[in-house]
Amino acid sequence: MSTQALTETFQQWTGDLPSHFVWAPGRVNLIGEHIDYCGGEVMPMAISQGTSALLRFNGSDTVRVRSLRFNETTEINRRKPVVTGSGWGDYIAGVLIESGATPSSSGFDMLIDQDIGSGGLSSSASFCVALALAARGESATQLSAADRSDIARLCRRVENNHIGVACGIMDQMSVVLGGVKQLDCSTLAYQDLSRTLMSMW
Repeated sequence: MSTQALTETFQQWTGDLPSHFVWAPGRVNLIGEHIDYCGGEVMPMAISQGTSALLRFNGSDTVRVRSLRFNETTEINRRKPVVTGSGWGDYIAGVLIESGATPSSSGFDMLIDQDIGSGGLSSSASFCVALALAARGESATQLSAADRSDIARLCRRVENNHIGVACGIMDQMSVVLGGVKQLDCSTLAYQDLSRTLMSMW
């Protein structure tokens, strides 16, 4: 869905225009399948398909996320205990739990659309990173390298602790870093190979 169409859908849903746009790509892996959860080196590449999200902070304690992919809305009140066990809404609950969100944190309305049409492209990591960026609020507009690593670790904990997927950290790091990276999954040290590969074509 185009950004304009997404904006119109958001306005129809909430009655307001969005204040922020969040984008998180999917990824493919060039080298190192099933190596990341062993702490080895991999070479993932972010792709142009991913997760688009529009959001608006609503000044309440409530987080509402509507997924166009599932045609469902999940709502969580931050003043109440956050629990998992509700399908794709577990990603939202997991992000709020792992980010240490407090009742004083501002709630938000978020409309999510994904154009990742097949498996193996890390749609869940893309979705989770988009949620984590929204949960960070205004601070998400200026992310340091340490911030990006923190987001990747948070999203991995969501997968491990709340979704039950014993994944490594390659997908999440690829999504938050973008481009083509040589990544050490043990230390999270990485090298950007985007320019190197482009110069070979």
